[in-house]
Amino acid sequence: MQIVKQISIVINNSPGTLARICRALEEAGINLSGFAAWGEQDHGIVRVVCDRPLKALDLVEGAGMIAFSSEILEVRRENRPGELLEIAESLANDRVNIDYAYGSAPATGAGTMYLGVSDMARARRALKI
Repeated sequence: MQIVKQISIVINNSPGTLARICRALEEAGINLSGFAAWGEQDHGIVRVVCDRPLKALDLVEGAGMIAFSSEILEVRRENRPGELLEIAESLANDRVNIDYAYGSAPATGAGTMYLGVSDMARARRALKI
């Protein structure tokens, strides 16, 4: 487990917006390791974890989009029953809320979860990082 920077981008929820963001990141040679997106009627949020978060932030802000960075937890665990339960219970026992989460896991092997939490200091203590 480690703490990583995440870039959150407020977007217009319209065809091509995500493609434009991805094109700018690709042209700058920025590699994504985590990605989540959701939209409402006219707007949405894209969250990315990448190898050069400050460069990514500069790019999307330079394109006129509202963006900000924040610290989140990156958790790599084997994909087996109870792994998420262990994390959720550890955080709950220290009164840390999981505000949002995203990630992926292969059928076998390690997966990666990204967690936005209510209190990073408590989360670090609870998860011993």
